[in-house]
Amino acid sequence: MPPLLYLDTARLGQMTPAAKDAQLDFVRLSAEEPSSLYFEEFLRSGFSAWPSAYQERFPGLRTWTGVAGLKHSIRRLVRAPDDWRVLLAGRSLSLVRLASSCMFRVCRNVLATDLSWPTYEQALESKARLTGNRITTVRMRDDILCRSWTVDDVASYLANAFTEHQCDGLFLPAVDHLGIRHRSRAALRLRARVC
Repeated sequence: MPPLLYLDTARLGQMTPAAKDAQLDFVRLSAEEPSSLYFEEFLRSGFSAWPSAYQERFPGLRTWTGVAGLKHSIRRLVRAPDDWRVLLAGRSLSLVRLASSCMFRVCRNVLATDLSWPTYEQALESKARLTGNRITTVRMRDDILCRSWTVDDVASYLANAFTEHQCDGLFLPAVDHLGIRHRSRAALRLRARVC
């Protein structure tokens, strides 16, 4: 099983104790040492680059291995080769814009759902307009929440919509703006079915 990689706190929902400790210590660090050399060194090189006094003050940050460590963990998480480049952004919206640009270079009709963050939907719609492409949005949140759809139900619904609307791209969040996690198995099964 790959290691758990905590990437984003900008969502509703439960946090693991380790993620909560890291967030609290990072907020303290930002308030107490906002522009010190130790802060910059921590971000760049990780917890182990700090003197022991700082490590004792902010123990919740012990898992941070620096930017290079983060990129290595992301490659390992997605089982990518070590020579693949990892791009990081200060805001996930920047990543959505980058992904949209890449997607609309090859896709003409992208299937989306009502599970996306509103800001991401706007970014996707803006890029579709700029490139002269389309987004087909299907509603499924109510069915997931009220009808207790399973992973198989979601995958089947998406596969049928993908085929019916002649889509050639898919924009599907792993976690919606209400903090509901959607299993990646659905996207994998969808790909197997439509490809």
